[in-house]
Amino acid sequence: MPKENTSSNKRTCLDMSEAATQLPLEVHQIVDVACTVPGGLALCPSRCGGTGLFATQAFAKGEMVYEGKMVKVPNEEHKYTLFTTNQGSFEMDMSIHSVQCSPTERLKFFFDGFMNHSCDPNTYNPPQTLEEEARGTYRTFASKGIAAGDELTCNYNLFEYDCGAKTIKSCNCGAKSCMQTVAGFKYLSATAKEGFLSEVEEYVLHMADMEGVVKYCGALKVPETVRVVDSVEKGSIGTFQILAARAFSQDETIFVNQSELVGCGGLSGKAPSVVVELPSGTRVWLKEQHFVRRSEDTWEFFGFDSFQNHSCDPNTKMVYSDNSLSYSLVALHEIDLNEELTVDYETIDPNLDGKLFSCECGASKCRVMIKSA
Repeated sequence: MPKENTSSNKRTCLDMSEAATQLPLEVHQIVDVACTVPGGLALCPSRCGGTGLFATQAFAKGEMVYEGKMVKVPNEEHKYTLFTTNQGSFEMDMSIHSVQCSPTERLKFFFDGFMNHSCDPNTYNPPQTLEEEARGTYRTFASKGIAAGDELTCNYNLFEYDCGAKTIKSCNCGAKSCMQTVAGFKYLSATAKEGFLSEVEEYVLHMADMEGVVKYCGALKVPETVRVVDSVEKGSIGTFQILAARAFSQDETIFVNQSELVGCGGLSGKAPSVVVELPSGTRVWLKEQHFVRRSEDTWEFFGFDSFQNHSCDPNTKMVYSDNSLSYSLVALHEIDLNEELTVDYETIDPNLDGKLFSCECGASKCRVMIKSA
């Protein structure tokens, strides 16, 4: 349980060993934190100014450096104190040493709230397990060899949607890939956002979705009759495939799906910014070929079925219900287990102009240039 100090301002101190994933705190409460800095680490003055987290021993690439803890608190900015059992006490600031994870909440860290930024960081955090999520813990690993005396660094863009008060206007991390200005995921180019997809925290994508920067769909719901795979197999006509999870007879319905119309975020004629997560855990920033344009500003999004590839001799067809976005995928002939499902794009997309791709499906009647009549 949180420990009450006896001082007149009724400051509450939370010990890291007792922290829960959600603090039952009133918005006005000021919360100090207490912990033991793990062996092999030390809080010391940083060349960037202020305090940094340093290694006092070597860590090999891929070695776990420490297990950290975080707690959710109201989105209130204030100063607080970190009391450590082995390295003294440190003043901290919510606007700098915590991160906003929703419009109403922040994540408060303990000793590693002092970890500074690098555009080429030497640590990384793998996705939390379900047990870690329940306990509010996470693991930090070395992304490269770390020597004793090295400062530990992380990339703020991976867990800050908007850096706010901790924005770095002139980064001096010294990395060849230095971005110069570090303001958070929100302000990255579309190319940079896509490059960080596999590493960025999920709450950052949810915040981007709330502001309309991207549409984040999370994990795709895939029917049991098919599998979506992202491993390119010989003969594949795309990076991703939809495979039959069982055999199907001619004219059998494989699945029924409900598509949706999405906007282009004010960029007329441009495909929407949509991010999905495959069953494998891979995040994908969908491209123009994953949608069907229905107007200058509106595109049809098919969810998991965005990954069905084209063939000039397809084994399925899409049959829409009258005046709706609901459709059935129907087998044109017998389909074997694990056979790739394909559809003729010209039958569903009236805006193909032959420029999206050149077909290499290998069918005897391949048209090569795919465009609508």
